[in-house]
Amino acid sequence: MNSNHSYVLVTPFSDLWLGKNNASFPSGMFYDGIKAQDLESSKVIFIKTDKNGGIVQTVHEGVIKQVTSESNKIHFEYGDLEPISSQDYTKFTKSGCHLNKNKLNQVQEKSEYQKMCDILLQLTNNEEFESKVHKLMYQFHVDLRTIPRKEQAGKSDGFFKINRLHVLYDVTLQDNFETFKETQINNFVSQMNKGYIYFGKERLSLNAESDKQVWIITKNCDKYLYTEDGIKVRAVSVKYLCDLLQRFNNKFSSNEEQSKLLSALQIIDA
Repeated sequence: MNSNHSYVLVTPFSDLWLGKNNASFPSGMFYDGIKAQDLESSKVIFIKTDKNGGIVQTVHEGVIKQVTSESNKIHFEYGDLEPISSQDYTKFTKSGCHLNKNKLNQVQEKSEYQKMCDILLQLTNNEEFESKVHKLMYQFHVDLRTIPRKEQAGKSDGFFKINRLHVLYDVTLQDNFETFKETQINNFVSQMNKGYIYFGKERLSLNAESDKQVWIITKNCDKYLYTEDGIKVRAVSVKYLCDLLQRFNNKFSSNEEQSKLLSALQIIDA
């Protein structure tokens, strides 16, 4: 079923919509390239205008259950209708079936985090991808450390902690990262087990009771890999991280929000 209201049906006739569960429109009244079968199993907006077709009087929503064609007419059956606000539909006064342009405009307007994700998924340069992932991680308002690229030489790309979650992460565009980074991942696990890590001259102590994880941040892969010596190793996609930012809408200040974010970041599909 189409979960959005992609189509709008408009009529001035008082005997349509309420009080019955079927109607017919001439095929010539389907506009915007809509085909009759497009409506089947779709949520639809049902509008009744005044008899002159100039003023929207009522707006309802419902589901088209079945569509059939006969000669130049399209017959459709629909379920019970629920009234909704007419505020967004005052411009739909022409009788017939239309695309819901309101819905199309909403789809086209992407959020800041969706745009960020689109940019990340298009990158092919490792250095640029790594740089933008660091900027992405800063959006979570976590205690974050990064290593300049020229100083990495087998080290991780970054480290962050939020409450009891401590994560050493590395960024890659490699699809075969499990093999390509096997030795490097083992080194990350060993570093976490020491109870401290160095970033330049800064030594960061890790709480013995903390949830220690190693992340390989990728474009698309979300995957639990394994647990070694109590250190969880997982692949985390930028899409998952962008979706989290979208969900929290950059609100991480309260203890409740911090707790929910921590739970989301700790998810392991083991």
